[in-house]
Amino acid sequence: MTYRNAPAQLERCAEAVAASARAARAAGVERIVVRFGDCAVPPTLSGVAARLEAILREQVDAVEVIEFGANLGSAGGSNALADGRDDDVIWVLNPDTYPSPTCGVELLESLADADVGAVDARQIPIEHPKSYDRRSGD
Repeated sequence: MTYRNAPAQLERCAEAVAASARAARAAGVERIVVRFGDCAVPPTLSGVAARLEAILREQVDAVEVIEFGANLGSAGGSNALADGRDDDVIWVLNPDTYPSPTCGVELLESLADADVGAVDARQIPIEHPKSYDRRSGD
């Protein structure tokens, strides 16, 4: 979900997602779709959409840019991007993040446990406040 993010920040995130997609393909993931949702009014993604698609093109099956025409907020925008889709897994990333190349694969490995319905990656060096065991990650 984007809201007036700088093009360089979006490109950096797209490069990280491309690296994660490459690792996911190597791990056997068959289909990867990247959706960018633009909550800014007026939309700001249109000027950088072609560059984001070029960064991701070789690693993913599709890149979609969706302009909402309203500030839906982070959760509202994420829900709108997922609404009506039949994806097996949805990975929500803020555009100011930079996931490690193996992050997606590691998250998918955690989801392989039938008792796990959602997973969350650690944000280093700045953690969001949440309770967890620092040794096990639980």
